[in-house]
Amino acid sequence: MLDHALIRKANSCFSDGWHCFGLEAKAAWLLREKLGDAAPRKAFYRIAPEPILWSFWPELADLRLTSPRALELASLLTGQRQSYRTKPIFGLDEHRRRFYFARRSAPNALEGYLEIARDAQPLEVALEALFRNIVFAHPFTDGNGRFARTLLAGLLARHGLITLPCLPLNSVFEARKSAIASAFRTATEPGKQHLLQTLLCAAVNEAAALACQAQSAEAAARPQR
Repeated sequence: MLDHALIRKANSCFSDGWHCFGLEAKAAWLLREKLGDAAPRKAFYRIAPEPILWSFWPELADLRLTSPRALELASLLTGQRQSYRTKPIFGLDEHRRRFYFARRSAPNALEGYLEIARDAQPLEVALEALFRNIVFAHPFTDGNGRFARTLLAGLLARHGLITLPCLPLNSVFEARKSAIASAFRTATEPGKQHLLQTLLCAAVNEAAALACQAQSAEAAARPQR
């Protein structure tokens, strides 16, 4: 389950969106101290996502991105111009059977997934459905994971848990990628969807805890006046 109090606490640590700048790198550094060689490293050389999220925040916070704006967001998150995929998207389940996720065009499929997430209840169900659908469908040529994590921040904002891009989701998801990938392989099996949901909620909670820790460490390092 999502820890609503912890997520709100993380949000309260920052005065505005620009004070969240560099949070992914700070969280990756904290995870490096905790996990050693298993810590995520991509936060140190990827584009900082926080200003990008903040510039799209009104649309993200209501999950009402148009197809062109979603494509622009995916391009900015990767630093390269992206395009929508045109072929049907398929995956393999744990028995290596092929199944399809997006027989519709990618822009129409994406808009459908956003609509599902806006209507789904409870929040944990919407969280899992949104992330799973986007990652499975892979609507863009690149950056689908980063885009999906960005939408999770928007979903949390839509439900009133955050008002700022204050959760370092990329670093936490990178650290948990093996477990999440394993859960994806069973996500279409009856009765096993809860595994992915549990991992996603735990990752969001961990991101909130890291945001609080990063801000506390920064406050403690400031010179006393």
